[in-house]
Amino acid sequence: MERIDLIVDIGNSYVKFCFAIDDCLGEKHSIPNENALTILEEHIENIKLSSAILSSTSSEEYTESILVLLESKVKVHYLDSKSKLLFKMGYRTPKSLGLDRIANVNAAAVLFPKLTSLIIDIGTCITYDVLSEGTSYRGGAITPGWRMRYKSMNDYSARLPLLDSLDFKEFPGESTKESLKAGVFYGILGEIHQIVNEIEQSFGAVKVIITGGDASHFVGGIKKPIFANPKLTLKGLHEILKHNN
Repeated sequence: MERIDLIVDIGNSYVKFCFAIDDCLGEKHSIPNENALTILEEHIENIKLSSAILSSTSSEEYTESILVLLESKVKVHYLDSKSKLLFKMGYRTPKSLGLDRIANVNAAAVLFPKLTSLIIDIGTCITYDVLSEGTSYRGGAITPGWRMRYKSMNDYSARLPLLDSLDFKEFPGESTKESLKAGVFYGILGEIHQIVNEIEQSFGAVKVIITGGDASHFVGGIKKPIFANPKLTLKGLHEILKHNN
């Protein structure tokens, strides 16, 4: 009999979920929060689930509505600071560590055991996380994503427009809009290269793992071998589910 697990990751704006059938992750769904409860209910209505895991950075009220739905179908592991992980925690404030970062590091521990990994998650913010030798989490860095950089320049300057796309990758920019786009794009790309260099100097050879909703903008410009996985967070959550079962 096949095993079907449900992996649900609730963010501030979107709910991401997928099914894992006998340890193989299926299609990733990304649904706006306002529609997710109804769509998730439709997806699980006629499926006999084995278990589920829920991770959330959204409000308690919204999270509770999803949790009640899932618990009406199956036993749910709710990811929190008490969950057993697949790596040693070296963070001084583990309770403040984002659940998506925890999931990403768990995925790296399974995918690349014994290797030092740098996990880069490019979304609203950009997070960098270091897993040493596949076993020890050493911390990382958090910087603004491209939308946040646009907004900050617009907020703090009376003349700079607020942009909503990153479709320009030429340098130098020949207009104010092009200069903003070039500055944000090459600023993030340069940041990525510098952090990779810093990690290599401190830890030696490193496996660079890229994920996140905005990763596609940058993977082609990174001058290092990378492993790109859009389902990395869901993979990590599934590994935590299995480890805690």
